[in-house]
Amino acid sequence: MECSAPLQSSALLKIGVTGTREGASPAQKAYISLILHSFKGNVELHHGDCVGVDEQCHDLMLLKGHRSVIHPPIDERLRSTKTKDYKEMKERKSYLDRNKDIVDASNIMLIIPKGPEEQRSGTWSTYRYARSKGKPIILVEPSGVIKFHQFGAIFFLLMSQL
Repeated sequence: MECSAPLQSSALLKIGVTGTREGASPAQKAYISLILHSFKGNVELHHGDCVGVDEQCHDLMLLKGHRSVIHPPIDERLRSTKTKDYKEMKERKSYLDRNKDIVDASNIMLIIPKGPEEQRSGTWSTYRYARSKGKPIILVEPSGVIKFHQFGAIFFLLMSQL
């Protein structure tokens, strides 16, 4: 199993996000805001530039003064029309390919699903790929329950940035 290199305290923290295009539940929104606003310093968000969770997280990062790196899909139907102010736009790719790029570009993943794990879901496919790559994962269930996966030593560094 592949694992990311340790994150140095002065390094750029790259947070990847994937989630439901229906948008986060009220409980998820509260925790997403808490999580994204807790980190200080050099933080960058990577997302898929679609409606729903991508838009919500993008807006939260802008409120904190951070711009996002967007990984847009080839298919324009679910693309956000609100995402204007971004740091960088990556090459357009299929949903699954760009989701892998988000995981590969990130130090940690924030997963915001609409419900229990499904086989035919982009969010859950991205979650499984992140696990296979050994990425630390914060999963926020619709009820607001937070689960941490594969954190190890990175947990202590992240807590020092709060």
